[in-house]
Amino acid sequence: YIDIEEAFNNNPWTIKARRNIKIDLETKQLEYVQMQSQLQELKNKLADLRQELLYYTPYYQNIQYIPALGDKTYPSVKADKIEEICKNLLFCSSATQVDSPLNIPLKIKQLKSAIEDTKKAIIEKEAFLLNYRELSKEEILSRQDYIVQQILKQIYSGIKEYATVRNIGIVVDKKDLIFGKPLDITPEFIKWMKSYNKKYTKENGDLL
Repeated sequence: YIDIEEAFNNNPWTIKARRNIKIDLETKQLEYVQMQSQLQELKNKLADLRQELLYYTPYYQNIQYIPALGDKTYPSVKADKIEEICKNLLFCSSATQVDSPLNIPLKIKQLKSAIEDTKKAIIEKEAFLLNYRELSKEEILSRQDYIVQQILKQIYSGIKEYATVRNIGIVVDKKDLIFGKPLDITPEFIKWMKSYNKKYTKENGDLL
């Protein structure tokens, strides 16, 4: 009989496959971390753009209406009229902004455009990260299943060739053994598989 699980775990192809999958996982994790860093850079850029926009935006466009408190004898101004009144002030006029060394309206337009572009980039990057994680997981699991089936296929083929060379009529899996004391060929078969692995690779190329 043979312990298929032990033969699988100590198979040269299994050892190599585990090493390769580990490298793939580490590579994809590194890529994911790098993309997370890029996403954070975009978020930092968005915060900076918003702060810059706030700096250049005329104060009357950012003003918040605060109801008068205390003495009610002063004239009151409704919230929807504040912006209109402020726009009529000489030092806040659009002509003053256009004539200034820096074209403020154009700067504001550029900043708003940059903000929208950055927001879109953030949404796209977040969606890509989510899909990347799921697709990477599915890809590795699918590849792992394929590799396991290929290795088991070669182990069964190896058992058949080994039994023929050793003139063994029947080989059963250890877990299927119910009673008796047959010969355990697992350790010898594992050693034999190393030469079988080299022979197969030489004749057919790398299995993995």
